[in-house]
Amino acid sequence: ITGLPSQLLEKFPSLSPSPQPAEVPITVVIQTDQYAGDTGWSLVCDDSLLAEVPQNSYAKDVDRIVETFKVRDGARCTFDISDKNGDGLCCEYGVGFYRIYYGEDISEAG
Repeated sequence: ITGLPSQLLEKFPSLSPSPQPAEVPITVVIQTDQYAGDTGWSLVCDDSLLAEVPQNSYAKDVDRIVETFKVRDGARCTFDISDKNGDGLCCEYGVGFYRIYYGEDISEAG
């Protein structure tokens, strides 16, 4: 509620707007190998599923995936990545990687 006289807010403090928790971006960057369709991943923060990309979701020519989500600052997040054939993103079939940014900082990479 905006524009209320200060006397009214003093008498009824519950009319004051509650501060919103700060949010921070989490960015998932995945560079796939030659078999992008083998890659699947998910991101869960504070027990809420933000993204779930099953294997076989990406076409072979997809090469870099970048997704950004807003989460509560201090949220507990879990990132899972899988490869259908179990050979990972690197190195026999291309040089792939993943990076997870919390704000501007890399919090996980592989």
